[in-house]
Amino acid sequence: MAKIVDGLQLPRMSLLFGGLEDLLQSVGYLTKQFNFNVKKDLRVHLPDISRYLNETLAGKREPEARSEIAKRFGVSTGMLENAFRKELKSISKLYEKVKMDRRKRIKSSLQYKMNLAVQRCASKNRPLDWPHVMAELDVSDIQGVSQRQLNLAKDKAITRYSESTRKDCSRNASKLSRKT
Repeated sequence: MAKIVDGLQLPRMSLLFGGLEDLLQSVGYLTKQFNFNVKKDLRVHLPDISRYLNETLAGKREPEARSEIAKRFGVSTGMLENAFRKELKSISKLYEKVKMDRRKRIKSSLQYKMNLAVQRCASKNRPLDWPHVMAELDVSDIQGVSQRQLNLAKDKAITRYSESTRKDCSRNASKLSRKT
């Protein structure tokens, strides 16, 4: 102990066993060399987290991913899962349902938006290839949609446009719809 007191250049040994603030004040010049920061007690956030989770379960808040909840309160996901396992399990189910509903909504509107994008490309006499079709689509329209679904929607939209009787017949649809 005497070597520690000498090494830290403490005026008295009792500072080692006293409060953290007194020790930090006594070795203030060494804080850049040593990390005297102790792990924060994150249990103070538990009541706020509990309230937040209960509001989410009650439908007052939109469910979100565990990692987002942990980030919101500055705690780790593991700490959150250990303290609120049951609540997080329910919230995860709600979150998955919200994600699935969002995907279904996007998927149902995808064909409509793809039809519009193909029509816009054709009206501008642009080829119906990915760069031109994507330029006409809003990025938020295709979030959460797989490449396969996009390909199917594009192919259906091109077929629909080619077979349409309402399109401008002066345009050669087969020339525009070269497969790329």
